[in-house]
Amino acid sequence: MHIFLSYASEYQRDVEPAAIALRNAGHVVFLDKDDLPAGADFNEQIRKAIDLSALFVFFITPESVGEGRFTRSELGFARKKWPGPAGRVLPVMLRPTPIEAVPPYLRAVHILETQGNLAVELQAEVARMGGQRKPSLGSPRLWFAGLGLAAVAAIVVSMLSSSLSETSLTCGYRDGPKSGMVESSSWGQPMTVGAPCIDYLGSTGVFVSAKERATLPEIDKKRFTKRCQFATGPRAGQAAGISMALNFGIGAPCHDGAGSVGTGVPE
Repeated sequence: MHIFLSYASEYQRDVEPAAIALRNAGHVVFLDKDDLPAGADFNEQIRKAIDLSALFVFFITPESVGEGRFTRSELGFARKKWPGPAGRVLPVMLRPTPIEAVPPYLRAVHILETQGNLAVELQAEVARMGGQRKPSLGSPRLWFAGLGLAAVAAIVVSMLSSSLSETSLTCGYRDGPKSGMVESSSWGQPMTVGAPCIDYLGSTGVFVSAKERATLPEIDKKRFTKRCQFATGPRAGQAAGISMALNFGIGAPCHDGAGSVGTGVPE
């Protein structure tokens, strides 16, 4: 299942173990960072990421529910996708927060208040919620939302031609800036060949087999990078590789998840 985690960046260290636990359980997890500039392009990237998710987890803290935080924008995208949050939105009380400060949309469903290990209890709750849903022929729309017809056709063909037991950590992009290229990354868990994959920067595709990978070129290092030149935040003036990030465009916005924001530069 694709899961979007929304949280204030101050609590990245609290949330990352939960993300790892969900990935170990076979889920594809996207961690958003609260401090990125709210530019139009970034808004669209986050909207697409939420559209492709089957579950939206919102970590409640005084910061995440504060006015002007990007977490509130993410919540707005989720509300537009699911006007009724039941079964699709999971609020988690990460830090004590006055209930009146919590948006009514989140108060409309059960708020998970962990008693011990956040990662263990969140994983159990996600499993419980997933178990309540009956699979239907309409479910793939959660994966294919926002993709063009050509991309959907490529995914379907790839799924039909792939072995159900074969898995991959390599994405073969069909649409977007990386169209025609392949990229390997730490997705968390190997996914079935033919399953959809995205880079949250406008490129979509499917996980490919080793044989398919051999027919596609690697990422063009003259156009894409993992190195960020920070302009603001604690690391302003520094440049560093972002080890957990997928390759992003040179000149595109980037961040370290801890308050430093900049643009991509050649490696």
